[in-house]
Amino acid sequence: MAFDFSKIAYWLTRRISPKVELAVTLFTGLLLFVPLPTLGHFGVSALVQQYRPWIGIGFLASGCLLCGTVLISVWTRLKDKIGILLFKRASKRCLHRLAPDEMLVMQRYISKDVSTLKFPLGNGVADNLEAKGLLYRASRIGNVIDGFPYTIVPWVRDYLIEHPSLLLTPQERIALLKTNRGRHLA
Repeated sequence: MAFDFSKIAYWLTRRISPKVELAVTLFTGLLLFVPLPTLGHFGVSALVQQYRPWIGIGFLASGCLLCGTVLISVWTRLKDKIGILLFKRASKRCLHRLAPDEMLVMQRYISKDVSTLKFPLGNGVADNLEAKGLLYRASRIGNVIDGFPYTIVPWVRDYLIEHPSLLLTPQERIALLKTNRGRHLA
């Protein structure tokens, strides 16, 4: 019968809680590194001398498992945060490249000072903004007359309030540039 190390590794990393790993590491570490006369007060010095190699293996194994658990946990959290940051960066790029019809939809959220608006079923603009991660469907319940509620993502709303020029039409941007240029020349 051959050992399936992947199943053993899965069992060791998923079935044993980090609390148990820490307790075993501390206990075996104490047995290994506390002086023998001190262990003699507890009546375990003979036991430790006889089984020292096995206690050492237990210490190394539990220490490695504990380190692996900590590293996996840190990596998972970092990976999630990096994913969120990359998604936000991509979404900000989308905000800077909004089509005119998308711009009008986003302007409605900001100008009406609301977080949720209803759009008819199959509204391509709302669906496209949802696909870009700028809106999300607040409820799966809606109707053909009123439509479905779409909510603007909170950080997108804040970003658009901080950068109102993103919601200007090309003509409004040109007019703004001309007025700003006139101010600098005067």
